[in-house]
Amino acid sequence: MANETNLYDAQYHIRFLKLDYLQRVLKVDNPQAVQAAATYAAVLNEIGINSENYPLFLEVLNTNNKWVIDALTDGRDLNQFFEPVVPTYYIIQQIFALFKKKRKNELNAKTLRILLGYLKIIYREPHRGYEMYPLSISNLNHMAKNLKEDQGEDEPINVLILEILRYINEMNELSAYKDLGEKVDIATQAGKLRSCFYDTKRALNNALSGPLLEEGAPQDGVQPDYIYTG
Repeated sequence: MANETNLYDAQYHIRFLKLDYLQRVLKVDNPQAVQAAATYAAVLNEIGINSENYPLFLEVLNTNNKWVIDALTDGRDLNQFFEPVVPTYYIIQQIFALFKKKRKNELNAKTLRILLGYLKIIYREPHRGYEMYPLSISNLNHMAKNLKEDQGEDEPINVLILEILRYINEMNELSAYKDLGEKVDIATQAGKLRSCFYDTKRALNNALSGPLLEEGAPQDGVQPDYIYTG
């Protein structure tokens, strides 16, 4: 019995060490860690995302390191990256948490396109999307702050955000739903944000507060020791 207990303790300790070292790697705070994280991301890329391993992909995206995310996404369709994953409350919550965490321009562009592509799938049917994750006006604003006002509506990130806002705004217009409740405020704000982008006499600061529009510097992150380009 004592031997079985010791074996269990040893196995538990090994699992703990593996997780601890992986978390250190994903901090990507030095070239060696970035190199290891990029290799780990490349392995995940080869395996492909599914409904069991998606939390690992989210952790890699959260590194916000250009070289790591390049390895994770190489050869993949960014807009459909998360399509194989069944939508869950957890994923949507993590997406909006990341939008809130990063200031305008700080979030890696590929990550932004991946996350917005997933939200587009979820809120294409806005009432069903809202039932899965009842987003708030704050969620909406932190997403919309990433609109690039100095670029046109055809810019890829702008396209995604504007389409999501259009879907959400449509909650006001679907007559089959009578008791909209707080959805009215969400839908109205989505319409206001779209109008501010399209109206040449207005700007996002007519719908968003100054702190939300404060721009951060684009962040590539720590560079690895070498970059494989083969």
